[in-house]
This record gives sequence, C-alpha cells and structure tokens, in this order.
Amino acid sequence: MRTEVLRMDNVTMRQWGITQMEHFNFQVYGGEIMGLMTVNSHGVEALLSLLQSNPPIHFGRVYYREELINSHIYSKATPNAIEVVEQRSHLVNGLTVADNVFVLSGAHRRWVVRSRSFKRRLQILEQTVGVEISYDRLAEDLSFFERCMVELLKAAEAGVRLVVLRDMGHYLAGEDVDRLHRAVRYFTSCGMSFLYISNSYEELGRICDRMAVMYNGTVIHVADRASWERGRVAALLEKLTGAAAVPPKSAPAAGHICFAMHGVRTAALRGIDLSVRSGECLAIRTEDRALLDGLRQLASGETPLLSGQVLLDGCPVRKPLGLDGRVAYIAENPSESMLFPDMSYLRNLTFRIPGSTGAWWRRKALHRSLKSELADQLGPVFEKRIDELTVREQYSLVFQRILLQRPRVLFCEQPFWGNDMLLRQHVVEQLRRQLERGCS
Repeated sequence: MRTEVLRMDNVTMRQWGITQMEHFNFQVYGGEIMGLMTVNSHGVEALLSLLQSNPPIHFGRVYYREELINSHIYSKATPNAIEVVEQRSHLVNGLTVADNVFVLSGAHRRWVVRSRSFKRRLQILEQTVGVEISYDRLAEDLSFFERCMVELLKAAEAGVRLVVLRDMGHYLAGEDVDRLHRAVRYFTSCGMSFLYISNSYEELGRICDRMAVMYNGTVIHVADRASWERGRVAALLEKLTGAAAVPPKSAPAAGHICFAMHGVRTAALRGIDLSVRSGECLAIRTEDRALLDGLRQLASGETPLLSGQVLLDGCPVRKPLGLDGRVAYIAENPSESMLFPDMSYLRNLTFRIPGSTGAWWRRKALHRSLKSELADQLGPVFEKRIDELTVREQYSLVFQRILLQRPRVLFCEQPFWGNDMLLRQHVVEQLRRQLERGCS
C-alpha cells in the first residue's frame, strides 16, 4: 500500500482579494516523482508558499506525512520540512558545503558522528551522478548544478521527505539534465519524494511517474505515465489556450546567407564560425554559459571584436553590432531589462526608430500615427505606465519595438526564460512575426 506524503483536498486560497488556488486537489506518494505542468503561472507562488509556511486558506485541508498541517480552521504555526530547489540559492555564501548541509539542516550537533557518513554520501553522489563536490568548498564557488546537488544533500540530512524542483529545464541543459534525473532517482530510492514543476511536457515526461496539469490555480487533469499521451496533452493545451505551440517556421535552406561569423574572437569567444540564412531561425543550445555570455556581449556591443569577421548580407560590419541598426538584441527576461519605467509607452516603443529623437512636433506626429495604426493590435496600452502593463503586454512592447526598427538579424537570448506556457506561445508568435518580416 502506498504512503501519502502530501495530500491537498479541495483547497481554496485567496490573497490580496485574488483567488490564487481554487478547489485544488493533489497527492504525492512516498518514493514518487510527481510532475505538475503549469499552463500559466497563476497560483504557483501561492502553492509554494502554502507547502512551506502554511499561510491561511479559505477552504479545504492540507496533509503532510499524514498529519493535518493546514485547513480553514487550523494552521500549523511552524514551517514544513519541505525543500524547494529553484534558481534562487538556499545556501549561505561564506559557508562551506559541509557547514551548509549540517548547520542549515539542523544537524550541527551530529557533526562528529555524521561527518564520515556525509563524505560517503558525497562519494555515492559522485559515482551516481558524476559530479565531484568537496565538502570544504564555499557555497558561492559552486555551479548551479552543484548547488542543486548540495541542496538535495541538505534536504536528505534534515530528514525532508518532499522536495520541490521548480523549472529546472530553464537553467540546465544537455548532460546536466540527465545527471539531475539520475540524482533524483537516487534520492527517491532513499525514501524521498519529488514534486517537479515545469511548463514543459517533454521535461516532465522523461522522469515523472505521474503528471498533473495546473491551469488558473486548479488541477484540471491527472494521469500516470502509462496513460499520458503527447497527442492528448497537445489537444488539452490547445483547448485551454486556443493555439498550439509550434516552433517558428524557418525559410527554406535555399535562402541566401544574411549573417555570418568567421573566426570571431572576443574576450569570451574563441574562433566562432556560424551562418544564418535569410528568414531562418537558428537555435543555439549549449552547456557552456561562457559561450552564451560571449554572444550576448558581442550582439549588444558590450565587447569589441578582437579578430575574425562579421558579415551582414555579405558585407563586413565595421562598427559594434549594438550600434548597427540592422542588428537587434532581446535580452532574457526583457520585461525587466529592456523597458524604461520613467518613459511613456510610446517613447519606449519608438526610441530605436531613426529620427524619433528629433523635434517634438515630429515625435508627436509619429506617436499619433502609431497609436492609430497599432491600437487594434496592442489594445488600450498607450496611456498606461510601464509598471501597469501585464507581462504579456510588456513582451509585446519589446517585440513591437524590434518590428519598428526593422533589423536584418535579431539575437534573442533565452526567449522562454521563466515563462509559463501561455507566455511561451506568445513569444513563439512574436518570433514568427519577425521571420515573416524578413528578419533572421
């Protein structure tokens, strides 16, 4: 008979006058890897808060390890022994790996007794996952993957029976994902259970025993691995969102090469060669963060070209790419990094258009023309402050700015970073519009 680690019965939770979770029913069993696919982000933060710190709920019951910890008439006063592994570190910088595991897990009194056991755990993890972590390394010196492994060790040492993995596929790639999955299976064999939250069916389908779909703070579908079919999931998502998320359509391979890099060297790049054809969408996936940083610095004009050649439509580019209007760059999480809160919507939209910084009457005429032309497409956003826009409206603003710039090449850094499924679909549609305009 399976043992329940977590059970949420008909939970309804409201915060700040907004219903975050409604009739939420959910279970996780001992030794299980349970997937939660989030169609949108509504209710995710409330769920994590509820699991960790027992805020008041308006209806329903929550059980952890078969103990009632929260209901509409009772709430446990102490935090729950549930660990969350996510982008934000839960280790203390300045402390070693061993200090973080023993002190932060509440196991510091067992240091003499447990130090040998801990070293054996590190050795087992090295053999299972292929990562070597010294117990005396400082927390701030760990890579993202190594820090995740230490947080799992800390949870195991503290006796945690449920660990939440949040959007790991956004920050890990390639072999690191496989190594994470091996580590998860190792810890489940030790009696731990996992709640794996992601908006990617492919990511969850590779490892989870069961999966649930969460939409607008409600679990709308649960299935085990045997009955979980990709086509059924796609049909469900299309019904919810009204559109299927498909990759942007690339131009035929016969198109001419509009952008090329030959032997490019910068402070971070070492002899990069690549080419992109007109209307083509080229995806670069790598585990080397230095490569991504180098491409970002080159595209945004932060670093100079030391050697090699960058060609645009067959002609060498002489000035930094960030200063060339034919090249555009969208940073990861552009709603936070590419908008100016002290500027109006229209100023944010037009400042990259040549001549938009001229006489005030010329700007006014441009603004009137754009409001008239884009009102139906963008909606009633022109009079809003930037911080009043929804995240979707902020993304639309950034991509519309690029369309007005009319670049030949667009560098888009991690376009799906931290996005829920609805926002991912919106980004895909915006990228498709760029391709249709002849951008690569």
